[in-house]
Amino acid sequence: MNVVAGILFLVLGGLTPFPAAADVCDNVKQIATFLPQNTSSSPLHFATTTFGQAPDVVYALALCRGDILNDTVCGNCVADRFDQCYAGYYYYGDTCMLVYSVNDILAPYNTTAANGNDAFTRWNEKNIPGDAGEVQLIVGLKQELLVETVKKAAAAEPRRFATGVMDSGTTFPPVYSLAQCTPDLSGSDCLACLQRLLGMVNSTMELRMGAQIHVIRCYFRYETYVFYDSPPMVQIGPSSAQAPAPTTNTTPAKRKEMRLKAGSKPTQDLLHGDGKNSDFSVFDFEQVLQATNYFSEENKLGQGGFGAVYKGQFPNGLQVAVKRLSSHSGQGFTEFKNEVQLIAKLQHRNLVRLLGCCSQEEEKILVYEYLPKKSLDFFIFDESRRALLDWSKLLAWQLWEEERWIELVDASLVPKSHSAEMIRCINIALLCVQENAADRPTMADVVAMLSETTAILAEPKQPAYFNVRVGNEEGSTTATESYSINDLTISVATPR
Repeated sequence: MNVVAGILFLVLGGLTPFPAAADVCDNVKQIATFLPQNTSSSPLHFATTTFGQAPDVVYALALCRGDILNDTVCGNCVADRFDQCYAGYYYYGDTCMLVYSVNDILAPYNTTAANGNDAFTRWNEKNIPGDAGEVQLIVGLKQELLVETVKKAAAAEPRRFATGVMDSGTTFPPVYSLAQCTPDLSGSDCLACLQRLLGMVNSTMELRMGAQIHVIRCYFRYETYVFYDSPPMVQIGPSSAQAPAPTTNTTPAKRKEMRLKAGSKPTQDLLHGDGKNSDFSVFDFEQVLQATNYFSEENKLGQGGFGAVYKGQFPNGLQVAVKRLSSHSGQGFTEFKNEVQLIAKLQHRNLVRLLGCCSQEEEKILVYEYLPKKSLDFFIFDESRRALLDWSKLLAWQLWEEERWIELVDASLVPKSHSAEMIRCINIALLCVQENAADRPTMADVVAMLSETTAILAEPKQPAYFNVRVGNEEGSTTATESYSINDLTISVATPR
């Protein structure tokens, strides 16, 4: 065996499986119907469950590798493991892990029930080549890499996941590392769990070119080839072929925070354009993950037809809105590149500014400036805030028709010197909400209309909007509302 096996598969009682009782298998089958979905729908791709009645209770745990962000890939990996029924099943794969047992594996991580008597290990049969001095150097750097990767994983909230790379500066290939705990562990418990595993590497086994050691709640792995899909978070040695490198089109003030993975063709392709927008950046995926707290629910601003939007903050304090396009949007890299290059040119003070983008495999991300005032629906549909917008402001068409548009404008913006610009903005807004999609301008048209103040605008027709009748007659206790709902497709630009 020249490389460490990517998959560990063990069953309770040894490598020879034995069938479970019928009631246990029924419980396992039930778990198989919902645990994959629970795992893939979790923001951390982690789920546990207990199912059944004593003495046939089954305890189960599933976790996807920390850089597997595609929900479908994660869910399918877990689902594919439920092909047979055992009294105890331990699967540690490249993409996910699944453990279920009649023993309480969900007990505190440092108990025998939770981790068993022994760790599951796999070692590369080959030792590090070279003379004694070179081997000692590589072993020392590799040990430093593992220690720092373990520390990084324990400190990384909420995923408890980290990757690393070590370059010895010799002809020996780079060493890549990964460490992960189940995200329900505290930082100190995760560190203790991983350090326990590191302590199992003795003076003989530390010479091996690759290894992986697992218990239920944590594991680490290292190889002389890349086996994960994210940029390394820890770098040891004089240089690293896989280390992030600065983009060529970021401004000096941002260059420290905005970096690309070297040699990434998709990110390089995204940079090819006319070069007119010097503020546009291509972000490293790991930066986006950290800025959004790994797309946590706490950072989620909203959900649209083409994906979710998250609030993020980079180390330099810059706050952003991150639009993570859904994997089922059907958009390939070429379409994404064309869209990015188009919207990068649509910069206007009345449009939310696109700061940059990110593309890595299935992940396609747009990074916008963050506007803290929220969207209009936040005020319309919140009972306590809707009073801030009376219906004279909501029924814009009626005021426009009666040439009372001034009533739509906040008093602080009323100076006559800006009246023409205000009329123009209201006209454009009404055009954007026309009932017939053919009557609505494209975003390119909107930018042109906002920029070219001498261009003649079309006269808007009556748009489709909410028809509201508020029951305020004596004895009325409720308000009735009828809605005309229109499907809107918003792809690249969002009004302020």
